[in-house]
Amino acid sequence: MNINHNIFISVILTIILFFVGTQFIKRFKKSKYKSIFLVFSFLFAIPGLSMVTYYMHLIESPNWYITFRAIPGIECMNSLIGLFLGMIISNKKFLALSFSIFLVIIPYAKPIVRPININSETKWIDDVCIQSTYASCGPSSLATILKAKNINTTEREIAANAFTCSSGTEIWYLLRYATKKGLNFSCNQIHEIEQVKTPCIIGTEISNIGHFITVLEKNKDEYIIGDPLIGRIKLTKKQFNQKYLLDGLMIHFH
Repeated sequence: MNINHNIFISVILTIILFFVGTQFIKRFKKSKYKSIFLVFSFLFAIPGLSMVTYYMHLIESPNWYITFRAIPGIECMNSLIGLFLGMIISNKKFLALSFSIFLVIIPYAKPIVRPININSETKWIDDVCIQSTYASCGPSSLATILKAKNINTTEREIAANAFTCSSGTEIWYLLRYATKKGLNFSCNQIHEIEQVKTPCIIGTEISNIGHFITVLEKNKDEYIIGDPLIGRIKLTKKQFNQKYLLDGLMIHFH
């Protein structure tokens, strides 16, 4: 089980900020600035609320949001939900606090409720990391990128650091690990394979199932693909489009 230990920081901060919010609003209950305080508490809570709406599949993830979520520890900002709810709910405080904690836990829940076991031995084919489970294409793709940069790591290590679960890996946790290993990245949207910059990880779909692959090189109309399901392959644009459907996401590493 790959647990993000920031969950404990978030829960503790949520409890503290909830009671700070209740006492603050009680003190300024009759203040003419009360509405301003409430507005600011809501604005502070927006980053955390955005994380909740993401896991409810209510919003897409634009490039700037992926970059934002790749900031180490940024998920702890969701504890500001506690401040906001503490300020707006004047009765049934126990239920309000419990609801605050529930919302704050959501971004951390998947690796806990949907754990996955990654093989201790990493399999390589032509310097392409082969995924050991149906859900670890993300860690395997990043391992391939790091290998191309002469940085050795394992699928299991990346999966542990990126909190991989049985439903997959959230891209921002992969990017945190890549940054930790000394890589820089940029997020882009692409619509055609010829728009890629190498080396990169791109999001694709195979039979309506999301799948990360790497594009290691491109030469005119030929692309060297590192697919964690099968290894290194060379495809033309036509062959690529027959095999994969782009979902638009490209992470270029440099």
